[in-house]
Amino acid sequence: MRVQKLRFNRLQVFVLSLLVLGVFWRCFNLDHKVYWGDETFTSFRIAGYTETEIIQQAFNGQVITVDELQKYQQVTPEKDLGDTLRSLSLKDSQLPPLYFVLVRFWVQLFGNSVTVTRSLSVVFSLLVFPAFYWLCRELFASPKVAWITLALAAVSPFQVLYGQEARPYSLLMVTTLLSSAALLRALRLKTTLSWGLYAITMALGFYTFLLSALVAIGHGIYVLICEGLRLSKTTIAYLLASLTSGVLFAPWLWVVISSLSTINQTTSWKSREMTLLPLLSMWARNISYDFFDVQLGYNDPVPYLIPPLVILVIYSFYFVWRRAPKQALFITTLTASTALPPVWSDLMTGGVMSTAARYFIPSYLGIKLAVAYLLATQLTNSSKQPNAQQRWRLALATLSLIGVISCAVMSEAETWWNRYQSYYIPQVAREINKAEQPLVVADGLSNQGNIMALGYRLDPKVRLQLVVAPEIPKIPDGFSDVFLFKPNQQFREQIERENRRHGELVFAAKTTRLWRLDKQS
Repeated sequence: MRVQKLRFNRLQVFVLSLLVLGVFWRCFNLDHKVYWGDETFTSFRIAGYTETEIIQQAFNGQVITVDELQKYQQVTPEKDLGDTLRSLSLKDSQLPPLYFVLVRFWVQLFGNSVTVTRSLSVVFSLLVFPAFYWLCRELFASPKVAWITLALAAVSPFQVLYGQEARPYSLLMVTTLLSSAALLRALRLKTTLSWGLYAITMALGFYTFLLSALVAIGHGIYVLICEGLRLSKTTIAYLLASLTSGVLFAPWLWVVISSLSTINQTTSWKSREMTLLPLLSMWARNISYDFFDVQLGYNDPVPYLIPPLVILVIYSFYFVWRRAPKQALFITTLTASTALPPVWSDLMTGGVMSTAARYFIPSYLGIKLAVAYLLATQLTNSSKQPNAQQRWRLALATLSLIGVISCAVMSEAETWWNRYQSYYIPQVAREINKAEQPLVVADGLSNQGNIMALGYRLDPKVRLQLVVAPEIPKIPDGFSDVFLFKPNQQFREQIERENRRHGELVFAAKTTRLWRLDKQS
């Protein structure tokens, strides 16, 4: 008994060390990574502006300063909470308002900086730890599984990455874990109060992210299978709780239904086509990001650990099904309910929604539970087999080490793969800032978020001339360099022709082009 207690204490010390590192990396260098396009949308949503207002006031061909552009990223008394809700309901109703309301109040209290805006996501990412612990205790009644889950979560590069982003993803992690734990508690206690708690946590999930509906479907499948597909008292209690959460969400659901056409336009990127082999490759890569994420370049991960990590995940689910079928059912429904719909949709239509790792956050949580159960069980069962126990200790240490390495590398990076179209903003900004009196010309029709992101990296000396195609600006004199930021070919050629200037490509990468115009001929 003394040996077992010593081992458990060593495990606690090991996990607490990783938790300290995890907290540090979530709080470190918050303003270092590029504040990318989606995050700028967060800022002007909480500031109460719509795209239409910004285009009318800033994208009108007038030369403006960086500060004049950045004012649309600032919460001010001119716009109130009603304007924030209006901005969301008109243009982004697929994003429910809970996160944006909370971050608006947070920014009003602590200021408009990037660090402050992102710090609320950090707070939510720290709440993941107690929420994970509660879920593990409800699901497994095993402290060891809970502690190992916390170890994996602490240094998960995926969770650290999205725990520092000014978007609702870390709040989604918390609401998913809380609603899942509340469900298991309600199934155990079978009291009105416990079912009421589940209804509230599920409603919070709906108000955080629409894909929480898939989590609710997974919960429903789990309850129905556990109850033998019967309309038992437990099933009825679950249905009433689910109905309650739906009623609580009804006001925003009506907003969503009323703006389906706008949502389809906003999410049109998901319809891009991709063949099966690249899809499989990206699914495997995204799974590995939960444990290891070191990049060689844009969307170019170190490939060597991807196959063994995918094999580990598959084996973990197999192991849980063999040893704990009821727990395996819950983990599988949580994981599959979120993963299968976008995967199936992309396989049938050739879309790319399933390549966006952020939409699989509940699935990542399920994966972590399966892997933690495998490690905890093997470490316990192999206690009388020193060689076997050493192997599983090495496996836990290896997963922790590659997570630590990933977080250390990410913490110093200016950008990362999840910045997508804004990945090269820092390099572009450095090129522009080298000029003495630069002017940046850009079309805001499809580049609005990236132009806002660029503004965070530009020196005050830079001026901007922003338009919406097909309008072509008349470029004024008096600037040492004139740059075209991410122009499409037609826009660039029209500017060259109408301003009688020739463009030189000065920066080119996968998602970004920067051109410099020569002197007027």
